[in-house]
Amino acid sequence: MPLGSLCTSLAVLVGVQPASTWAGNTDVSAVEIMVWVNEAQRRVADEADWQTLLRDGFGDLVPVDGYADEVALRLPDDCDHVIPDSVWMTRLRRKVRGPLTLAEWEFRRSAVVSAIDPVFTVSDGTLLVRATSGTSVSDLVTLRYAALVPDLTADGQASALGVKLERLILLCAVVLYRDAKGLPVGTSSQQYLSALQLAKARDQPVGVMTMGRRWAVPGAVMGQNVIVQTETLEGVPMMVATGSTAMDAAVLTAAVVVVTTVPMGSGVKLSSLHRQSVINRGANPLVVYPPSGGSIEAAGSGILQPGAGGTFVSDNGLTFFVF
Repeated sequence: MPLGSLCTSLAVLVGVQPASTWAGNTDVSAVEIMVWVNEAQRRVADEADWQTLLRDGFGDLVPVDGYADEVALRLPDDCDHVIPDSVWMTRLRRKVRGPLTLAEWEFRRSAVVSAIDPVFTVSDGTLLVRATSGTSVSDLVTLRYAALVPDLTADGQASALGVKLERLILLCAVVLYRDAKGLPVGTSSQQYLSALQLAKARDQPVGVMTMGRRWAVPGAVMGQNVIVQTETLEGVPMMVATGSTAMDAAVLTAAVVVVTTVPMGSGVKLSSLHRQSVINRGANPLVVYPPSGGSIEAAGSGILQPGAGGTFVSDNGLTFFVF
């Protein structure tokens, strides 16, 4: 919802005369309304990792001068925080644990320690990774992050959360208004908390299935070492595999799909998204093709056995690695 609409709705709810324009308005009441709307959307953004704010990030790690086995990736300018379980060293197929506190990070720098997995921390807008001793630090890292919610400054500017969470933002703004005016907030606060709980329950996380993974073995058939928990697949798009070549295979329609019917020799084709997850619920092996001109693990295609799943990750939309 645009700033002007949010401010007008809040003004009506709290009994303030709505302004004809909000951006640049120096009237005290108008300024207060705009401040509470912006503060409310920041508060709401901090309540959860809302799907509408999640973004994919990726890039090649570069060495950090003076520290062996330490590499860095500059985070996107709109990054508010990194989703901890989303950081992967793609070519090594290794999950990166973290984030470490700065104290833990300094200990890692100064002490000789043994680690099973690489670890990361975030410092001054940079993702720092320390790899396991003896492991190459030159790698592609992929991650998911929550985007910043900047202040709205123009009447026509839309809120990043307003499309799905308009009511929640308004209820939060009402609580802020009443609290600032010294008015009771009990009922308003209860309404906000109830709406917040409902919004969290309805917000589908990206990758709604839960996938337990064993580490992949080079040369292994994709999916043979993947355990898929299927009880949380509600809401994931379903599709049918088609064709017998990359030319007539069904193209994935979403970032996460369940293939329910797999005729013998049929397949699906990855789109240009950088992260795509596929689950084979059919009775036959599912052929997974890369986009035209692309590859999967340096091959022309891959296989997902019945009941197996895989997540395909790429930094360029063509060369894919699978987890």
